[in-house]
Amino acid sequence: MTHASGIVSDKELVEALGRAKEGRTPRVMRVQIEEDKLVLAESLEGSAEAKEDFAKVLGMLHDDTPSYILFRLDDKRAPEEWLLLAWVPESAKVRLKMLYASTRDALKKEFGYSAIVCEMHASEKAEATWDEYERASLVSEAERLTVMSQSERDRLKGTHLETGGVKTAYIHAVQFPLSEQAKEALSAMAGGGHGMVLLSIDAKTETVELSHAGTGGVSEYRALLAAADHASSPRYCFLRGGAPPEVAFVFSCPESAPVRAKMLYSTAKSAVVGGYEGIGGQV
Repeated sequence: MTHASGIVSDKELVEALGRAKEGRTPRVMRVQIEEDKLVLAESLEGSAEAKEDFAKVLGMLHDDTPSYILFRLDDKRAPEEWLLLAWVPESAKVRLKMLYASTRDALKKEFGYSAIVCEMHASEKAEATWDEYERASLVSEAERLTVMSQSERDRLKGTHLETGGVKTAYIHAVQFPLSEQAKEALSAMAGGGHGMVLLSIDAKTETVELSHAGTGGVSEYRALLAAADHASSPRYCFLRGGAPPEVAFVFSCPESAPVRAKMLYSTAKSAVVGGYEGIGGQV
């Protein structure tokens, strides 16, 4: 795939990224740019706890050569959570710094935006430690996509935030599109046809899907949330509180939900409300 920087991912890297998202190996992948291609330069299997394995990352960082590090975070509930470290040493040539800065979004797009739950940027090895990762993670777990490129800012809307060892962070709205079923249900609600529309995110397709639509209003909503398949999962709900067009938007996010789910739902909620308003609804 070719991106704005003109860099293409080679076949071996594409295949490696696909395998990484499907399973729990490897623990670490180092990606760099060679001859106008993103290539897999090195990988390591996990052998210990995340903190211990992360210490090995320092040995993969070259003093004068930028690279990207993809590190699999430990979470048995959600094994596809990854940290992206952009290593751009101060001693690197200016051309390389610019090239890696403009290509980072290409790698994220190839891997899948939703798989990366935290990002770091380091120009010194002291900034590429587990302590720096934990300091960066002090940002709310539900809001920690960071270090946006310009193309990502076109896709995400956010406000600036400074946080520890991470250079720049954004609390933003992810533009996940509504599925056709979701659009139809919301359109019917805007016209007075539904009392409740329950929505969920499909992380694999990065779309907002219809979970349930009904006429029961608040009582039906409470019953659905109490059900086993909804009790530990975030949800969006549009509820009619009176005569049209009175509709309330409710975002439920249980503490027991996985970190990645909290992050996705928190950052996509503004886009969901905007989608409803875009088809004529009022919240």
